Amino acid sequence: MSNIPKMYKSQFEFIADAISKTSCEEVTTPRGKEILVFNIASELSKTNPNFNKELFIKRCKVGGKL
Repeated sequence: MSNIPKMYKSQFEFIADAISKTSCEEVTTPRGKEILVFNIASELSKTNPNFNKELFIKRCKVGGKL
């Protein structure tokens, strides 16, 4: 059985909206990936009180806190 969870349209829309909150200028900076991951983590933390933002950021393999 696959380890990949089934995702739904609303989840894809949520992720796309979180990504769209990061400007193109930010993404093209040297810390662009960190900013993008931090913004997505911030949005995801609103969806579940048990969401571990720091663990998510670490798993994305980006640096420290912004």
